[in-house]
Amino acid sequence: MKTSSPREHAFSILHQVETEGAYSDKLLQVLHQRAALSARECAFVNQLVKGVLEKRATLDRHLNLVVTKGVASLPTRIQTILRLGSYQLLELDNVSRSRAVSDSVTLAKKFGHEGTARLVNAVLRKIAASSEESTEQGTEASEQVPDWIHDRIANQWGEERCRSLLAAFDAPLPLSFRVNALRATITEVQRSLAAEGWETRQSTIYGGALIVTTRSGDKKLHELSAFERGLIFVQDEASTAVVPLLNPQPGELIVDLCAAPGGKTTMIAELSRDAASVIAIDPSSRKLSALRANCERLGISSVSPIGADGRSFSLSRPADRVLVDAPCSGLGALGKKKDLRWNQTEEKLSELIPLQLTLLRSALKLVKPGGLVVYSTCSIDKAENEEVIARVIDEGVAQLSPIPSPLQVGELVCNGSAIRLWPDLHGSTGSFACCLIRI
Repeated sequence: MKTSSPREHAFSILHQVETEGAYSDKLLQVLHQRAALSARECAFVNQLVKGVLEKRATLDRHLNLVVTKGVASLPTRIQTILRLGSYQLLELDNVSRSRAVSDSVTLAKKFGHEGTARLVNAVLRKIAASSEESTEQGTEASEQVPDWIHDRIANQWGEERCRSLLAAFDAPLPLSFRVNALRATITEVQRSLAAEGWETRQSTIYGGALIVTTRSGDKKLHELSAFERGLIFVQDEASTAVVPLLNPQPGELIVDLCAAPGGKTTMIAELSRDAASVIAIDPSSRKLSALRANCERLGISSVSPIGADGRSFSLSRPADRVLVDAPCSGLGALGKKKDLRWNQTEEKLSELIPLQLTLLRSALKLVKPGGLVVYSTCSIDKAENEEVIARVIDEGVAQLSPIPSPLQVGELVCNGSAIRLWPDLHGSTGSFACCLIRI
């Protein structure tokens, strides 16, 4: 659907998340690159989308007080418009209340009809009036996720830790870059970014990454000189801790079994000085196309993208190292990928575990005896991490490999062979990475 204003862009993304199970961070990334919006307008869209997804439970509670049959009884598009409007009224102090209502009514006319527009107008005016009279000081973090997520985290890690984690998921995560060491140093990139109004600090998780602290000016990310020249790759800070565990070396055959869109793949190439043979496996041709584009921008030539299923992929000779960045529930990334709170289910999580096991077993078949496999997820769930590792160890095909002390970041687990990063302790997404040696 054709969109123009920031609020309409936010509505479009939220509607796709709701109806198609789309990922908001991917849609926001495309928006920032292609839409005719200023950097400030893009930031507003980002705030609206992430805010509505984060506060959805609270928004629905307020809406259900004034919608006779409850907000869920309304057409999906009108639900989305009401959440978007009520978020501005209830959570944002710097937005005109009349503008929030009137723009929501305009959306209801465009994507509904006169009757739904009148409904949106009446509901949001009641929300605005009630919010002015309310003395409520906030809501528990546990109200901002489905009950099953709260209960699962609490059962595994305790109620106190659960509250701490859920609060951390609601805190904003800063933007992070990995510096492309094949083309520039940390200092050179920091100077380039600073010249365009982007101030950064060095990551404490991976020394080759930068965290954005302040931004000024009106340049979007993809318009930055450092981005255009392939000096940086946007990568989650926790993600940058995984590939150093693999310790890729020049001349080796290395497989990334779940590669696209290529953050960890290109990091493998970078750390091996673009002198290894890196095979990047992914079944999606569209994602592999994005991986190729990333390699080209970064000036990387050692990666060979192959469209295949990692569960059944085979090699003519064994690999030296294999990375399995497994598809997972994302229960460590609920702060970054806020749509997962409402799109993920416990049933889907359970269905992922056989896939994770099959991919890890496949990796151990691909690697030579004594070769290294690194298994990673962006989840804090034991079933996807420690329990998957334990099952493979019990099968007698692998043993744990201790992590060298310089690479021991976050919390050390699995007898010193795995690291876990916590959102509340380390200020990153939650993640897990474990080193295994094929017997």
